Amino acid sequence: MKIKFLGTNGWYSTNAGSGLCTLVISGPRAIVLDAGDGFHKLSGELEAAGIREADVFLSHLHLDHCEGLHTLPKLPKGTEVRIFVEEGSYGKLKLLLDAPFTAPPDNKVMKADVKIVPFRSGERIEYFTSLPLPHSVPDSGFRFGIEGKTVAYCLDSWPCDNMETLARNADVFITECSWKPGTKVDSGWQHMTPELAAGQAKAAGAKMLVLTHFGPTDYPELSDRAKAEKAARKIFPNTIIARDGEALEL
Repeated sequence: MKIKFLGTNGWYSTNAGSGLCTLVISGPRAIVLDAGDGFHKLSGELEAAGIREADVFLSHLHLDHCEGLHTLPKLPKGTEVRIFVEEGSYGKLKLLLDAPFTAPPDNKVMKADVKIVPFRSGERIEYFTSLPLPHSVPDSGFRFGIEGKTVAYCLDSWPCDNMETLARNADVFITECSWKPGTKVDSGWQHMTPELAAGQAKAAGAKMLVLTHFGPTDYPELSDRAKAEKAARKIFPNTIIARDGEALEL
């Protein structure tokens, strides 16, 4: 299994990184975690790997997590795409994937076979489970069982019982790092510092922590991310920072 980071910024793209999108390649299936601006790189990755099945998981519908979906027509002909979204957001996503915002699935421009699949939090579906996370809008965290490994993915939130449950003993815990080290987090902006993320990984007993979704105002340059890694490692030593184009082999 390979995890490749197509976009590692939160909010908007900069020279430091594209908008959030993480690709997990497992056998004949691609698993895509959120669809920010980095999602436009997916077509090339699928072509290179010869993959024609992709499951896309949306944590929530803030634009920096779904704006890349307008590039769905770039995907190769014959690609089967399932977009998973919590059932309460199904109608909003369906609207976003229709004209005039995106070429709808029945449009001749769309070469891939695209379906929206609603899920209910707390239920196990195929190879994943999901739980709600606190955020300014409905937000979902995920736990995936893939090739005997567990991958937890929790974005745009802060430490809570559900996040700890999803990350419990995970081989890889991918979470966000919007704020720079030492930031006093306001309850109205539920995002994490590297210290908070590391504390959650430690409490959950995760094996590895990957920080992504770097706020472009707090981390304007790639070099700024090293400070986040250093701060997190003081609490949870096995921490790495995500960079666009880099891959992690499990």
